[in-house]
Amino acid sequence: MRVGFATFFYTCRFKRGGEGKLYGLKKNIKRIITLILAFTLALTVFSGCSGSGKGKKAVSLTISTTKETAGVITAMAEAFNNKTDGVKVSVKVYSTEDEKNYFLTHYEDKSELITFDYAQEALYKSEYLLKLDRMSVINRYSVSIINYLRDSEGSAYVLPSNGRYYTRVYNKDALASYGLSIPQTISELLTFSARLKESASTGYYASATLGGNDSILFALMSVAYPLFLNTVKGTMFLSGVVTGDLSFNDQEYKEAWREVFEYLKLLYDNGFYSLSSINKTAEEELEYFRSGEASAKQNDGSVSLKELFGSINGECAPFVGKTARDACIGSAPLFYLSLTHNAGASLEIRSATKKFLSFFASPEGQSFITDYFGDDEYVSYLKGENVSSEAYKPVENLKNTGMLFINDSFNYAFGYCVNDIYDFLNSRLSIDSLLTVMDEKIKDGHNSEFTKITEIAKTYKFSDEVYKKNTELGTFFISALAESSYLDGAVMPSSYIKCSLIKGSLTERDLDAVFPEKNFVFAELTANDFIKIVSDISKDSYPLVYGITVKDGKLYKKNGKKYNDDEMIYALIPADKKYVLSDSASLGSEVSSDTLLFSYFAGKRMITR
Repeated sequence: MRVGFATFFYTCRFKRGGEGKLYGLKKNIKRIITLILAFTLALTVFSGCSGSGKGKKAVSLTISTTKETAGVITAMAEAFNNKTDGVKVSVKVYSTEDEKNYFLTHYEDKSELITFDYAQEALYKSEYLLKLDRMSVINRYSVSIINYLRDSEGSAYVLPSNGRYYTRVYNKDALASYGLSIPQTISELLTFSARLKESASTGYYASATLGGNDSILFALMSVAYPLFLNTVKGTMFLSGVVTGDLSFNDQEYKEAWREVFEYLKLLYDNGFYSLSSINKTAEEELEYFRSGEASAKQNDGSVSLKELFGSINGECAPFVGKTARDACIGSAPLFYLSLTHNAGASLEIRSATKKFLSFFASPEGQSFITDYFGDDEYVSYLKGENVSSEAYKPVENLKNTGMLFINDSFNYAFGYCVNDIYDFLNSRLSIDSLLTVMDEKIKDGHNSEFTKITEIAKTYKFSDEVYKKNTELGTFFISALAESSYLDGAVMPSSYIKCSLIKGSLTERDLDAVFPEKNFVFAELTANDFIKIVSDISKDSYPLVYGITVKDGKLYKKNGKKYNDDEMIYALIPADKKYVLSDSASLGSEVSSDTLLFSYFAGKRMITR
């Protein structure tokens, strides 16, 4: 280009001769200036095309999540896309948490960001995630909260979304009628419940609960955290017991847990909690509290305090320990956000993911979770973000002073042990026996994450065709179920299968993602009964059949010979199809799909008759 400009200037300068030289020079200078301006403009345009900005193709990011949180994540992504140039975020939705995690750990998930229901799930899968410790965005969160979410080596892999408070609430009108006030320590709580038990009517219990197994978990949480778990030592224990590195029977922790369960049993014996609540619905418990028949209630945020209190004089209160200083409140984020290793694939992708994390960890980004809750009764883990709900003002200072815990690991661990805690509260287990059983149950739950059942040699792809006709995936599972025993035939709905079976290691948790546990039964039945089961399955699924053939309403053997309608066969059928059978059928043992599949993968056949 330099040569072109020089040549052009030289030509203009000496083209004319004599009297026209000056005129020609002026005219050609104008041409030169015009050309320079045009050239400069062209450079600017080309520079804009090759640099950053709107002219550049946007960096694409994907967030993997599940159906439960897809709406919130999608709304958040759309808002981010609308305000951010150069980055486009899309959302991939899995049916279940197990399916999402299965695809992540088998490198079939290509997303840069991923959500988790539990922080503990993310820690188990940390080898597939990026550490967040060096990202400045982590400094926007309360230090105590991030410390709750770190692994045993001090690394953080998740950022929490806004969540719900876990507290106790009291019906102050009911308390006034008994001349009582809100307890400030666990000793006061025991006295409080004993006085209510003496004064109230038969069948009364002080605290309306959540109903079902959650009532036991909540009751234990309300005692365990203020007495032990909301300490540095308690936090370390919970992190260690979930991974199997620590035990309830370790001398350093055993006495603390004995004390926790002694207090819990006293609260049930005194009537503050009641095992009868397991059989009640959340709606029944709500009415029980509102009517004043119960003076207190467990509060997990599933019902807003405005609705909970209604016209009564209610107050939100913390869980109490040995001293007033032990008072604390719990919380549970709606979900957690992590980065996969794909987020570090290039500088552009790293930069884009940082932009989204910055948006996520802001009041604007978190407002989408608030919209999901539909009220102002939420907890934010961001620094300086206090509750806007007047109902939670009495406990707000506990959040700001580090007395707010996240019950993530607690639910993850003790969820395996509810039945055993129930037996202890019914005096069917001693404390020492309970501690031993809980060690075993939590260890088994942890092992289900990592214990390999088998190695899958090839990938069996899932598609909508699985629910419409015979496929490799469908054939694999009906064959595996049937070949685990000695049978004439087997049948099951293809809808039992939820996703692809991926090449590589298969753990118990992985199997739950692909084929959630179902019950089957061995049956001796007529050919006609078998056809009726196939027909019943066909109403809402595709029937997968093994060993025999159904054609034109008749049943055929492997050798092509037709069964007589009343001819007896020995088959495996879904347990929920027993109602189809005629009186001539004879039922054998009921067995889970996991038992059958484990037997098949182990190369063993079950003797069932």
